[in-house]
Amino acid sequence: VSGRPKEIEIVPTVFITVKALVYIRDNKLITDSAWKIVRRILNMSSYNSMGSVREVQLDCDWTESTQETYFALCRAVKDLLNKDNIITSSTIRLHQLRLPAPPVERGVLMLYNTGAMRDPSANNSILDINDVKVYLKGTPVKYGLPLDFAYPTYSWGLWFRDHEFMGILHTNDYSDVSRYTASGEDGTSFLVHKEHILEGHRLIPGDMIRLETSDSKAIMETASLVTTAFPGTHSNIIYHLDSKNLKHYTQDEIKDIFGY
Repeated sequence: VSGRPKEIEIVPTVFITVKALVYIRDNKLITDSAWKIVRRILNMSSYNSMGSVREVQLDCDWTESTQETYFALCRAVKDLLNKDNIITSSTIRLHQLRLPAPPVERGVLMLYNTGAMRDPSANNSILDINDVKVYLKGTPVKYGLPLDFAYPTYSWGLWFRDHEFMGILHTNDYSDVSRYTASGEDGTSFLVHKEHILEGHRLIPGDMIRLETSDSKAIMETASLVTTAFPGTHSNIIYHLDSKNLKHYTQDEIKDIFGY
């Protein structure tokens, strides 16, 4: 972090689990939790020479049952940050578009992890245009926050045994025919036929791996739906922005995502 270019602004992001929300709610720790979050962020930012923090983002997959607690936490964090002229933003999942907007200044709509990762019959849980169309139907969407939009550029292998989800594998090369056999019409599923250890996991014959990627065509189709649903000025975000992921895209494809 200390070697970052001066023109790069870092937005600290805090992931909050639903389990944490339930604990905060049951133990009446809204104010205390907000204070600890803000103090930790500002201390880490100072220690790592991140420069002036102008925005803090909260990331939580809240539902109707935890909405009240999450919104209360958002308000408490926002009140503390506003004293230092720092704005608060929140990630927004597609399904949360149907719920009230959290009490922050801005949101980032996550256009990835749109499908059922644990479903062995799913097509692509990272981004499937059919999943997006359920929420964005080509007409303007009214939402209570200005939004930016985050698109995926990552891949993973989803590991199944007897149709049960076992875990995420970050390996994306399953071309070793001594261990894997391509399965399915699209060639993105691989049957394990030799026992071996991969990323600390023991894979056995009969296990299935579904390789999922972030297809540039699906990203651009999604971006087209987004601009119709949310006309106006916005920023586009790529997740993850690193060389390992970006090597699978041309420079023109990356420019198209950023500039759509």
